[in-house]
Amino acid sequence: MFDVCEQDMLDRKRLERVDDEEHREKIEQARELIFSQGYSVDSQAVKDLLDSESLLPTRNAFSALFQQHGFDVFKFIPSDKLHEWDVGRCKDIIVHCVRILHCIGSNAVSAFDRRYRWVPTFGRGVIRRFHNNVSEMKKMAGRHHVAIMKCMIPCISGLLLPEEHDIMLMDIIFDCNTWQAHSALRMHTDTTLATWGN
Repeated sequence: MFDVCEQDMLDRKRLERVDDEEHREKIEQARELIFSQGYSVDSQAVKDLLDSESLLPTRNAFSALFQQHGFDVFKFIPSDKLHEWDVGRCKDIIVHCVRILHCIGSNAVSAFDRRYRWVPTFGRGVIRRFHNNVSEMKKMAGRHHVAIMKCMIPCISGLLLPEEHDIMLMDIIFDCNTWQAHSALRMHTDTTLATWGN
């Protein structure tokens, strides 16, 4: 029997989008309906063609130019760091840590919030003052989640018992912060790439 992660990876592989002739043909058929036959973009005929794969009736310039060379535009599109990491994984980790603290007790949550309020500002908008209780997670943008992650090690350190759990969580947070810092770099050097080899 598969575990969830293994099944998820198999599904990702099986359902992976491919910029093939069938994909381009669906888009061309939808464009034919819209531009030649006068159907609206949100008509049922166009939806029947495109909605099953969440496609849009737009041609991709890279696909059109390089399709004869076997170029797959879906392998070319980079991930969206803001939504996948800053608002996605960072938020998930913070929420999970707060849930753990709630299980420990309200004193742990209060200490967590108090420690964040003690964090001084740093740089020009890099780390801003945490006015609200971080554990409430109210009115936060991606930059707030990243700032919370950057400051999390000293703010949560020692609140988890037993100590092995605390050490494990610190390692996870450190690795996440390292990944976030590397992903924010505009250019990598041999030194930055070598850190991932360890």
